[in-house]
Amino acid sequence: FIDTAFSVLRLLCVLGVVGWQFVGAADAGGSARLLQLIAAFIAYSSAIYLVMFVTRLATKTIYAVALILDLVFIYFLVRLTGGTASDFYLAFCLITTLHAFYYGFRFGVLVATASALLYIFSGVDGPVDVAADWKSFALKVAFLYIFALFAGFLSEMVRRDRAKIEGLNTELEAKQTNLEQATRRIRETQEQLMRSEKLASIGTLAAEIAHEVNNPLDGIQNCLRAI
Repeated sequence: FIDTAFSVLRLLCVLGVVGWQFVGAADAGGSARLLQLIAAFIAYSSAIYLVMFVTRLATKTIYAVALILDLVFIYFLVRLTGGTASDFYLAFCLITTLHAFYYGFRFGVLVATASALLYIFSGVDGPVDVAADWKSFALKVAFLYIFALFAGFLSEMVRRDRAKIEGLNTELEAKQTNLEQATRRIRETQEQLMRSEKLASIGTLAAEIAHEVNNPLDGIQNCLRAI
């Protein structure tokens, strides 16, 4: 699910920037810089997925590298589209939420902090823009941490539930193994009983035959004595 979410987020980011330019929100110079930025985004995103496919490195390692590149990309995207007033501020929220859900709330808080710092310096005049409208900035930063904590909390719940399910599956497999062993012992006991019954039947048959043969032999022995 998370892998799909990261891929969809990248696609939506490209479509969003292209659509933002299509409605004429950027001037000619800004539009050219945005095209260069989105081209760089597509290039390194393709390289990330190519490395994942070819080298089969650990997914978390790849995503950690991608996070740094994504934060830099979002910083320049926000800076080129209005600074601290940019609508693309939501990209910071999305990347914080996804990484908090993927890595846990502690890592999510770190991503939220990095996003907040980058957001401070994304203004046209740097931190001065934030000072001019600190209430709006404080609210946006608060949302970053709220998303990180909420997604991280959900992630921890999912991990606990998954661990509990895995423990139940392990316990079930152990009980199934014990049941199979008990069934095998029962079958072996049944086979031993069947062999014992067969031997008992053969013994009974032999005793009956011996009895039947012994009666005429006794008669013959008595006749011989009489003669």
